This record gives sequence, structure tokens and C-alpha cells, in this order.
Amino acid sequence: MWYDYHGFPAAGYEVKYPAPGGPELAQRMVQALCAAGLPADANPRRPYDHGVFVPLLAMFPEADIPVVPISVLASDDPQAHMAMGAALRPFRAEGVFFFGSGATMHHFGNFRKKDAGKTFGDALTDALTRHPEWPQEQRRAALRQVGAMPGFREAQPDGAHEHLMPLLTLFGTSEGPAKEVANLPFYAANVRHYLFEG
Repeated sequence: MWYDYHGFPAAGYEVKYPAPGGPELAQRMVQALCAAGLPADANPRRPYDHGVFVPLLAMFPEADIPVVPISVLASDDPQAHMAMGAALRPFRAEGVFFFGSGATMHHFGNFRKKDAGKTFGDALTDALTRHPEWPQEQRRAALRQVGAMPGFREAQPDGAHEHLMPLLTLFGTSEGPAKEVANLPFYAANVRHYLFEG
């Protein structure tokens, strides 16, 4: 376990999530990424961080499913993260369940500002879910410019977009629009959740 946070009660540092890994699946994913021209390697010693174990505790509390975490890139490059997802898309046909753990609103300085993140959430929802006539490439083009979307700087801190990149990787695994499945207050701010079915 990797408790990559601070300032929480002691119980937050006693959480255990003993899910098995999936070394064979992980190696095939590495091969798929490399074949797509994306340098990748497996790290069997990396522990589960809170982006992995917190949502999995809620979804699969018995910790009885194989888990293969996929890192975000230090570059915060939207195109590269969508390309990662596209390279991994065929695994969905095998029944692999992908989830992107992060936040559409993660600017700590604005969490107590009323509706902070709503403007950016609206722009994301527009690009991800609306315009059913759009080909996927048009949606991808819009997301390549995610940093220029209205409200981006209010919702995401400068130079630290790692909580948004999993959404773009997840988009890359899909072949159609998403559904907005939650539009929620978080403190005074606004966060969104999306589901990719196709």
C-alpha cells in the first residue's frame, strides 16, 4: 500500500487492499503499448496508491479481482494519454474493465468557491457526451485542446494535471461518446463522472 496523502486520521493509513495483480495481463498491455510506439514497462513492485485502492474498495470490497494499475505520464500530454487508451482498447473485448480515477475539479485553492469547476465540467460534458453526430476524431480533436477549454485553469492547478489525464486515457479506450453519470457538489465546487460504454 502507498498512502500518498497526508493530514488524515490514523485509520486512513491502515487501509489494506490485498487484490492480486495480473502479471500476464500487465505484460501483454506493455507489449500493446510498445507496439503502438509508446515506451512502457511493468513495475511489479509498485504498491497500490489511493487512486487505485479507494475506488476499488467501494466497487470490489472483497479485493478478489486482478488489478493492473496504469500510470499517467509526467508530460500531461492529452494526445499521448488518449493514444495509451487506444492501444489498450482491444483488451475491453476480453472483459477487462477500465476505470479512470481522478477529478474533473482538482484545484485545491478553489474548492470553497461556489460552482468552481462547473464551467470546465460543462465544456467536458459537451465534448464527451453531446453531438452524437460527431465522428470520434472530432471528439478527440476537441480533447487535444482540453487545456484551452473554458474554466480549465479554475478546475486544474497549473502544471499538475495528473488527476485529469486518466479521463483522457479512458476516452482513448472507447469508440463513441460517453454518458455523464454524475454531476455533484464537492465542498462548494462541482465534479463530474462519465461512463464509456462503447
